[in-house]
Amino acid sequence: MRYKWRWFVFMVLLFTTACAYAVGTCRSGQLYCVDSEGYIHAQGIIASPGPNTISGLSLSAPLLIGDGTSGTPAYSFTNTPTIGLYNINANSQFGISGKIGAYNGTALTNGQLLIGNTTSGAFDIGTLTAGTAVAVTNAPGAVTVSATTPNPIINSNFDIWQRGTTFAITGTPTYTADRWVIGYSSSGTFTVNQSTSVPTVAEAGVLFNYSLEVDVTAADAAVGATDSVLIAQKIEGYNWRQLAQQTTTVSFWVYATKTGTYSIGMVNKGGDRAIAKEYTVNASNTWERKTVTFAASPSAGTWAYDNTVGVQIDWVLMMGSNNTTATLDSWTSTNDTASTNQVNAMDSASNFFRITGVKIETGSVATPIAIISFEEELARCERYYQKSFDYATAPAQNLGLTVGAEFKNSPIAGATTLYWGIRLPVKMRGAPSVLTYNPNAANAHVRNANDSTDFTGTGISYPTESGFVIQSTGTAGTAVGELLAVYWTADAEL
Repeated sequence: MRYKWRWFVFMVLLFTTACAYAVGTCRSGQLYCVDSEGYIHAQGIIASPGPNTISGLSLSAPLLIGDGTSGTPAYSFTNTPTIGLYNINANSQFGISGKIGAYNGTALTNGQLLIGNTTSGAFDIGTLTAGTAVAVTNAPGAVTVSATTPNPIINSNFDIWQRGTTFAITGTPTYTADRWVIGYSSSGTFTVNQSTSVPTVAEAGVLFNYSLEVDVTAADAAVGATDSVLIAQKIEGYNWRQLAQQTTTVSFWVYATKTGTYSIGMVNKGGDRAIAKEYTVNASNTWERKTVTFAASPSAGTWAYDNTVGVQIDWVLMMGSNNTTATLDSWTSTNDTASTNQVNAMDSASNFFRITGVKIETGSVATPIAIISFEEELARCERYYQKSFDYATAPAQNLGLTVGAEFKNSPIAGATTLYWGIRLPVKMRGAPSVLTYNPNAANAHVRNANDSTDFTGTGISYPTESGFVIQSTGTAGTAVGELLAVYWTADAEL
């Protein structure tokens, strides 16, 4: 039995390594590639035919590609709601992997297609429509396949909520779910919540846990010139760089009580270049997937491709005339990210607005959203915000000693200054703003857990992307070796 387990583990590792190698041989822009073992791999989007026209292509039809090796098709690909590895779905996404050489005894040459005939139910070899022969090659313009790069939208599926899960919004811009900020200037009020209302797997092809919910609690029916309510993410310049000066597409799922025309826009760091686009919520209180394509950003203007703001993307719920524009679909020398046709989603205390499954990518075709592991997404978020508190604990004073406190045996005695170095688990975007929290009192001081007293003069020194120093002064009764405790948060948001 011991040797059988070893053999099983060896085969799993071998399979994983081979798959990783094979997939890695495909390059952006290729419809398919063949690895050293003769297996064919393809994954991406059929975006548009070029000079080598693939006429009559039905993206909902099954598709197989031959690699010239004898054998039979191992898979069939059907148009199902599930976005998986072996299908072409309604969004034109496809993915295949297999060794295909012949069909019904007829050998397939490299690059030939098998396309499902929806009338007979059988496959046609090298035919997309009756009488149209096809041999797809990698000629420029034949097909467009989107590059497989990480989604620059961090926490795109709203899995990470380090600051808490419900927020009463009444004033200044507020970060809620990690990396997501609420812009606000209105007489209305609302809460932002972690919601379990999400599209179904049948709708989205993936299982979402959460959405970000805006729940209007006091309406603002009259939109003033300076009013605004929006959900935004600021993309760091390093991440924006892979999208800059190229056509980009944003896709997302939205659920809104108020139907009509909504706006999504982008604005650069300097606020001197912006673009506004429209999308329509068709059905009230219904999950709908939206895709919006933006023209390439200009080189002119104040842009940053470093660790500062590359671009801010706004999902607008309300916008006053000071920041709306009738110029849509093109970049302007303003900071206007909303259309003059924007609805007022704040006009009733019965309104909800929810969003999840957000993705931005190059090109004009939206590919399916990916599920990133929780630990990987959390680490991406911690570049901008970290805390010592347990993940599920919202930072606050006086929460006790058992939800993630930092502990240290006192190296000082009496009313002496303590210097307590904290090393951050993830390097941050820049030097953070640090707040401290007392475990057992409503103040921000270091706590002496042995004699239940608080240090004084607690502050932060030498903050860097790697850590910081807490300095605080002990009491007259402080003794060497006593247990000290404190919580902290570190914020390096854009």
